[in-house]
Amino acid sequence: MNWHIHRAFRAFSVRSVPAEMLSLEGSAVATLLEAAIAGFSVLGGFMAVVSGALAAIAYWRRQGPEVLAKQMNLGVAAGFTVGVLPGITAFIVALVI
Repeated sequence: MNWHIHRAFRAFSVRSVPAEMLSLEGSAVATLLEAAIAGFSVLGGFMAVVSGALAAIAYWRRQGPEVLAKQMNLGVAAGFTVGVLPGITAFIVALVI
């Protein structure tokens, strides 16, 4: 390793951070993880519902497997687009409450 890169890496390593900044309470970590699970659950739910709805419509119209797969992919993308804001809202609500 180049000496300058090694010296720069050591200057910004975790050892240079004061110990007070690294201490986290266990309840805070649990709350953060529960909020993240809530946010991603809402996002995943939106993605699944929209993808399933578009796939059901394509299946009902008796379209081929390529069209069905394309509709499912479009549904995942549309569900992500629609579900981002409710997912972030669920994260914030779960974090505050």
